[in-house]
Amino acid sequence: MNFYNEVADSLSIRVPKPHVALVAPEGAPFVLLIEEITDARMVDQIEGASLADAEALIATLARFHGSFWDNDLLRSLTWLPPMNNDLYKGAGMLVEANWPGFVEQWSDRLPDDMIAACETLTPRYGEMTDFVASLGPQTFAHTDPRADNVLFVGDEVVLLDYQLATRHLGAWDLAYFISQSLTAENRRSWQGQLTELYLAELGAHGVSGYGADELETHMRYCLMHQAWSQIAVSNLDPGNERGRVLLEAMLTRSFDAAHEAGGPELLTRF
Repeated sequence: MNFYNEVADSLSIRVPKPHVALVAPEGAPFVLLIEEITDARMVDQIEGASLADAEALIATLARFHGSFWDNDLLRSLTWLPPMNNDLYKGAGMLVEANWPGFVEQWSDRLPDDMIAACETLTPRYGEMTDFVASLGPQTFAHTDPRADNVLFVGDEVVLLDYQLATRHLGAWDLAYFISQSLTAENRRSWQGQLTELYLAELGAHGVSGYGADELETHMRYCLMHQAWSQIAVSNLDPGNERGRVLLEAMLTRSFDAAHEAGGPELLTRF
């Protein structure tokens, strides 16, 4: 609710206009009434975004990130949790509980070194999140910018669903979209130009001193984290056939992207 009450109306990107955003002091119940976005187009995350849609979304993310890039505005949002908050660190217990079923169901479809790396990472997960949080400049990270949370209205991109937002590396959002909302083939073909676009758009919106090497390092850690975090939800009931296919796509795409970025090797660095 804080996002809609304190931030939404002042952003340089379009978000649904909030009409009512109320929540009880204890966190529930709550009421959220937002603008209906009409004449919008969505991208099927399973099919994957086109290059043009990916470029539009990444330019929007860069503009959003640039507004909060390691500045006083970001630091004034005392309600915005860091990625390494205690609640998110609790995912470690979910992964431990899900591990046997995950290995049984998924290990034959995922790279062996990623399975081994995730097993090694699980007891060190909190340590990794603290390390990654210390890596570089932070911003307002949407945290869940996948295709199913994006609307296209003409030339505008509308980002939905800010409930998982954190104070984190901007690379998280970039890595998350590229790895999970593009097909693996298109990710391999387009990742270079999309990361260049992100850096160029950051620069156009006032961010300086953040280069390609630093972004690559941050993306590698984020990809490894994102692959590992899929284990926490790997046993969810997808509800229907599309949900099953989407769950499989998100998990396999995340693991493939982290594997190709050398994710397992990163565990020796913290």
